[in-house]
Amino acid sequence: MKPEIDLKEHWPIAPQKVTEFQGPGKNPFKDGHNIEWVIDNKYFLHSYPPDQLASKQKEHYLLTILKALGVPVLQPINDKLVQGKKRLYELVDYIPQDQTSESSYRDLSIAQAGELADVLNKVSKVKSSSFDDQFFFPFSSIKENIAFAKHLIKSRNSEIQMSLQKAETCLQKRLFPFLPYCEPCFCHGDLHPANILWQKEKIRAMIDWEIAHYKEELYDLAFVLSCIGMDNPENLKSPAVRVLIVTYFKNSKRSKLAFALLPEILLATRIQWLAVWLAGADDFAVALQETAYWNWLWENMDDLRRLWHSWLDLDFKYSAARWVVQDQGQKTELDKAKQKLSGLDLFGGNLLWEVFQPVEEFTTNLRFLAIDAGSNDDVVKLIQVLELQKKLLNAFPENDHIKIERSITLGNALLDFSKFRMLRAAQHIAKECE
Repeated sequence: MKPEIDLKEHWPIAPQKVTEFQGPGKNPFKDGHNIEWVIDNKYFLHSYPPDQLASKQKEHYLLTILKALGVPVLQPINDKLVQGKKRLYELVDYIPQDQTSESSYRDLSIAQAGELADVLNKVSKVKSSSFDDQFFFPFSSIKENIAFAKHLIKSRNSEIQMSLQKAETCLQKRLFPFLPYCEPCFCHGDLHPANILWQKEKIRAMIDWEIAHYKEELYDLAFVLSCIGMDNPENLKSPAVRVLIVTYFKNSKRSKLAFALLPEILLATRIQWLAVWLAGADDFAVALQETAYWNWLWENMDDLRRLWHSWLDLDFKYSAARWVVQDQGQKTELDKAKQKLSGLDLFGGNLLWEVFQPVEEFTTNLRFLAIDAGSNDDVVKLIQVLELQKKLLNAFPENDHIKIERSITLGNALLDFSKFRMLRAAQHIAKECE
């Protein structure tokens, strides 16, 4: 297939050789959608269906913003989008890649890991004020994406369904309750290896920005890590991953909560990836490989979290303040509360108050548990207590004692979140105080 337009009419080139691109980075579910050609090994001609005009114009604007931030991108030559009779066309520089660089992160070097971390940081700094309210399609959370992925996968082999159910149960307990507290962050959204073009140790361009959006922070980092571990999960403990994580967090202002959830976000990206893959390719072997990866991830989540945390010399604070329980009477009450709730499973179900009676004493003890979590900078435990206390209030909405304890706990939590500048978390609980 040849382009329908005369290239010389639209760009200052005199093409001698036009070859349809069939590289290893082609996606099976995009065949027929995007058609591409290599021009004299110097240029790359993209073509799209005509209904992509508005989205490609938005992408051109986004590329201008990214370039201004120092993100390596491939801007169309002359910023031009040509409308043919049947398709849209844009021309960019051609950056040849070898098979290895396009197929996996398997051979990611230390230098490349540091370079990738720096570029991911630049991407995350795109300000929402750069766009109007209609620029992006409506935001969908990781939780919503997993529900959609489940719908796509549910008709597949029972072995995949069992693994999916196990993974979803894990995320329902260990990720979904925390998502409303996570900061939004601009993300590429699809950083598989073929979307990063390298020249030796430097990223020449990140490409394919069509699903870029504001997502939960660390989504891009989690996606990259998930790809690194796909060939061999033990790669998630490698020196290159250490450089990637340390460099990323050294130069970014990400929240402690997001870092604590990084293994769970990583698992979520793999489930979403498989759903998209199965939508376009009925590849059962790939599905089995993925589910084996899921199994490894949920069995090793806590170990990964501890290892990654050990690499960082960070407390994630924006404030040097540390809240300390100084009143001896309150400290005594706090110790008593911790002892009474020592068997409490914060990942447990909704009916814990049937065990810890009376409910008034239970909610007071939860307030002390939240104070303890805040004093120890444990934002994950703090949010777990907040969510459990909210369930208690929903179960007993007319109980004034629970209402008062809840209000006090929310006020204390606002102070704790301020230490880490967790604005989204503060906004989330402030709505309840209105």
